[in-house]
Order: sequence, then C-alpha cells, then structure tokens
Amino acid sequence: MYIPKEFEVEDLDEIVEFIRQNSFGMIISSRNGEFQVTHVPILIEKKEGKIHLFGHMAIGNEHWRIAQGDSVLVIFNGPHYYISPKWYRAEAAVPTWNYMTAHCEGVFSTLNHIESVSVLNKTLEYYEIDSDLQGKMEESFYSKMAHGVKGFSITISRIYAKYKLSQNRTHEDRISIVENLRKINTEESNRMAEEIQKRDPEFIK
Repeated sequence: MYIPKEFEVEDLDEIVEFIRQNSFGMIISSRNGEFQVTHVPILIEKKEGKIHLFGHMAIGNEHWRIAQGDSVLVIFNGPHYYISPKWYRAEAAVPTWNYMTAHCEGVFSTLNHIESVSVLNKTLEYYEIDSDLQGKMEESFYSKMAHGVKGFSITISRIYAKYKLSQNRTHEDRISIVENLRKINTEESNRMAEEIQKRDPEFIK
C-alpha cells in the first residue's frame, strides 16, 4: 500500500485499537494465480510481544483449506468519504477520497475443534454483551452449528495503517471540509468529519 509520510500511522497501539473498532476484515490469499477473499469478523490480540488475529469461516468455505500455512493479507477499513474540491479555499483543486485502513500480513493457520470453539466464545464475548449464548454452546443446536465452522489464527509479521484525513491541506481547508461533511449529515460523513477534526490540533471545537 502506498503511504505518503503525512498519512502514515506509526503508533502500534493505535493501529491495534483501530482494528478492534473496525473488526470486520477481508482476508486475501493467492495460490496458483488465483485469489481467494473472505469477509469475516476478526479478533486481534497482543500476547508475549506478538500480534495475532483470530476468527472463523464456514466449513464449506474452501478458503481455510487453501490458505493453510500460507501468507495472507488482512484488510480492515474504517470510515471513508468523497471530498469535493468545492470545499477547499484554494481555487485550483481536484476531487479526492478520504479513508482509514489498516493492513496485516502473516501466516494463516487452522485450529482444531476445541480451539475453534474457544474462538467462537471469544467472539460472542466481544460482540454479544449481556448475552446468554455462551452458556448454550453445549446444547445440540449450538454444538451442531459449532461443528459447521473452522477457526483460524494469523500470526502477524507486518502491520501498518494509513489515515488519509486531509492532513496535506491547510487548517482552513479542513474547517471547510468538516463543515460540508456535517451538512451532509450521514453516519459515514459525520464519522469522517470527527476523525479529521480530532487529528487537527488547531481545530476549534
């Protein structure tokens, strides 16, 4: 991924938190000239100085078999939005797109059934607050469903992120961008406005 210096994120803890908050990832692998892509919720964990990703796929998804032991790329995307040149104070400008993304590279490994169930429980723990689903995992319906998935882990060898948030524009331009995003008033435009605003030390809140 091309990352100009002004858009590079260097704080590892910030990248990990970004992934936690935007945990629906895209796993990409390639073998024999063919790409495999799977979109799944993924958990991230820092342990003993290493970063691991965990998740599960449907047992019928051949990707977990194809990727076993191979290097994969995992992409996590945050808010993104079109930025109009009309929003800049400068007269000569072109359209662009602001976005936030984190990429992880590592080796894909499948898990056994007990480990897969553990991943399912951790996934429920993260997404199902105040849920009783964890206590039902031994019931026949849920046990059958658990046998229909394959857990995986990815040990990360490289992790990097890019936040393209108009850092290359003037403070005045960023004020105008935020104002126009707020006028659009969608969830995505408001999220983008917030991200631009909180990273501009000159911004008057």
